[in-house]
Amino acid sequence: MIYNTSRYRRYKLRLLRSKLYGLMHHHILRIKSIEECFPDIELRPYGFAPESVSTPEALTMPYHEDAIHLKKDRYLVPTLFTAILRDVYYCSAYNVILNRKKEMVRDSSGTMVRSRYFNLKYFYGVSRRQISGYCASLRSVSNNYYNLLIRNLPRLHALSLDPYKKLKEIQLLVVGDLNPSESYFLPKICPDNVRVTFVEDKHLYDIQTYIYAPFLTQKSAGYLPKSYLKFFHDQVLPKRRRKKTERILVSREDAKTRHMLNEDLLYKKLCKMGFKKYCLEDMSVEDQVQLFYDAESVVATHGAGLTNVIFSERINVLELFPYKFIKPSYYYLCKSMGHKYHYICGDSDWINDDFVVNVPAVCRVIKNTLAG
Repeated sequence: MIYNTSRYRRYKLRLLRSKLYGLMHHHILRIKSIEECFPDIELRPYGFAPESVSTPEALTMPYHEDAIHLKKDRYLVPTLFTAILRDVYYCSAYNVILNRKKEMVRDSSGTMVRSRYFNLKYFYGVSRRQISGYCASLRSVSNNYYNLLIRNLPRLHALSLDPYKKLKEIQLLVVGDLNPSESYFLPKICPDNVRVTFVEDKHLYDIQTYIYAPFLTQKSAGYLPKSYLKFFHDQVLPKRRRKKTERILVSREDAKTRHMLNEDLLYKKLCKMGFKKYCLEDMSVEDQVQLFYDAESVVATHGAGLTNVIFSERINVLELFPYKFIKPSYYYLCKSMGHKYHYICGDSDWINDDFVVNVPAVCRVIKNTLAG
């Protein structure tokens, strides 16, 4: 009894500390909209025509709680704008922007908007460095393959528009080195006046002139405007005709989480339908582009590998979830691409659990889509 009481007290103490930590962050690190952080800002319309897409199936899909705000019969592309910000701080540890009052611009953080997620030492306990001239940033708080292609690279499209394309030089701030995916795509996407400038993650950078470029997608939604997709495809897709012959099963056997425990059985069944299994971690970026460029159908567990359907044309996509809900990022990406999207949920309560897929259900979906 004494032990239980002591453990309960320790639990209550940890809970109290967590609440105090959250309150401290909330009062010290304030996160506001760009208009609140810079009241005199001049917003420049992005130039995309208003765009929306019908999503009636979303009303019956079991969305994860993080995506409930998207559960509507029509998806609207958010209003987009660019702006030139004067005298800002760039926190390189998180790739976010702050004003002189150390108020963080919510729009620069992407999907992470709660103050407790950020370590205050990177805002108040690091040395400062100055950078003059025009600057923009490549990365966001999250920087995996999905975020690179769906969130980070699309922001660079703004730099090819007026008035930014007329500037003599724009420094693109990158923390550390470029990863292989960034090294592959940046030369294809960046305008000629953009120069990669490497910075360190242990400083707060005082930026003279910062070009704010918006994320073109929303949280949990990978829908990209058609105008951007045309720009992106013109720059990165192979200059040849599509074969439309590849039936792809994306394997996660080399991934850290979400392993399909009966993948061999599933592959045995799908192999008879012309599918081949690919571990994308073993492939170069260029090989992945070429593979998905020729895709006809894709079956994959929820994960960044599905981002490659951005290189495909009107294909069948089946996304497998270990848990009872779906995260609809790829559903909306498929909507923007014109793909036919299907999903199957598991019975786990946790997103990253290993799982056993319902093989007969997968085969039924595949047979129906191929027949269609």
